[in-house]
This record gives sequence, structure tokens and C-alpha cells, in this order.
Amino acid sequence: METNGFHDIFHKYFHGLQVVEERHMNMPKTIGKGEIRRWTSFSRMEIVLSNYQFHKNYRIQFASDAAMVELNFCLQGFGEVQVGHSAYELMTGNSYLYFMNDFDVLFEYEKERPLYSLAIGIPVQLFNHFMMNNAIEKSLDFHSILGNQSFKKFQNPIDSITSNLIMRMIEHPQKDRISQLELESKALELLSIHFGRVLLNDCDANKR
Repeated sequence: METNGFHDIFHKYFHGLQVVEERHMNMPKTIGKGEIRRWTSFSRMEIVLSNYQFHKNYRIQFASDAAMVELNFCLQGFGEVQVGHSAYELMTGNSYLYFMNDFDVLFEYEKERPLYSLAIGIPVQLFNHFMMNNAIEKSLDFHSILGNQSFKKFQNPIDSITSNLIMRMIEHPQKDRISQLELESKALELLSIHFGRVLLNDCDANKR
């Protein structure tokens, strides 16, 4: 399933942005302005904070045989995405929980429209480990959720609990004052809330 590893998905997106992959990446002035901050945990979790815009309408297109689970928060901006035969819009104030495997994708962004987002990506093995230890009778795993599809999306508005967590998570990286442990713990809390809410029908997830 993860022939090239799920990091391949991020690599191909960054390649489409024409940036050199580092922890702190600046958008090339030839295509836009802004920055991307990236953290990779010991457990291979990817945390990416993006804040950029393009000088002209911009497209990023690629295919990957890798698999991943991603929780994405669109904090500002708009974009159109097509994955296989499925199309949707990235809209401000929404969270997106993605399951993907062996897919092709096209991103389309409008010129001079800022895009501010937080993405948390985890490998399939880590997701299955989390689900194996949940309290429901029938355990969920990546295969049972995705089935024979290459992509599945769950979309929800960002509520106040999530918004407060995100703000605590992103305000310090701007000043380089957040530790890796703090960052990962907040990312895990966001994953826990949204896995519980979307997949496990956990009412308590809305109160954390």
C-alpha cells in the first residue's frame, strides 16, 4: 500500500510549489509569496502550516501510489480540488478528514487569494494503531473506511473547541517558541477529537 511511503504525497505537493523541502520554506517570488512550516515527528506524523498566495491562477497536479490519512483545516482562502472523479472546494472555516490511497489529484488556486491552512498527516499503520485501541465494539481500520475507493472525505465546520486548539498550536510557531512535544501533543489532540467525532460517534469529543 505504501510503496513510496506517505511522505511521497507531501514531497510531490511541495515539488508543485517549486520549494526546496526544509523545515521553513519560502514561496519562490516567481510564482507567489508566503511561507510553509513543516514538522515531522518520530512517529512519522507530518504537521504542515501553510500561509501563501499566488501571483496568477495556479495548478498543482500529481499522482501517488502512497496511502495516508490527513486532517486539514482551511483557516483562510479557497481552492478547488479534484481527486480522481471526485471534486470539492476548500473553504474557509472548514475541516477536512481525508483517506487516500493510489490516487491522482489536481489543485487549482486563484491568483492573489491568500491560503492559510494547517495539515496533519499520518501513515496508515499509525491510524490503524489508534483505531485498534478505541472503545467501540467493532474496530475500524483504513481498509474498512476507504473500501475499494482511492479517496474519501469527511467535511465539518471548525467549531470553537477546534479553533482554540489550532490558535494555541499556530501562534507560537510564528515566534519559534513551541517545542516539538507541545506541537505533537496538540496535533494528537486534534486527531483524537476528529476521529472520535467523525468515525466513532463519540459525543464526548465535542466537549473536550
